Amino acid sequence: LKLGHCVSMQFASGSDDSASERGPSVPSRFSEMRKALALGVAYSANIGGVVTLTGTMPNLVYQGQLPLLFENAPAVTFAQWFAFAAPYGCVMFVISFLILSFKFCPPTCSP
Repeated sequence: LKLGHCVSMQFASGSDDSASERGPSVPSRFSEMRKALALGVAYSANIGGVVTLTGTMPNLVYQGQLPLLFENAPAVTFAQWFAFAAPYGCVMFVISFLILSFKFCPPTCSP
């Protein structure tokens, strides 16, 4: 999140390094960009956590409990989990991108 904040401050300050001279005031058009960037970081962390086996604790609990509850079940590997969850991650990435794009910069938004 800190990286997203730094990037958004560069958008607001322009190409020069005088952002510290201007203080914390940010133009309103960049305020929306900062919100979208912060939410985008949070959304991508959640999506990445679901897509990878080691991303969240429930995924690891599932991997550990599956052989205990079902003796004949094959072990779940990282590659199998990724193949299972990658389509979900791609769809959720596109949906979150579209939501953030239309929420914070609708088609009537001018650069």
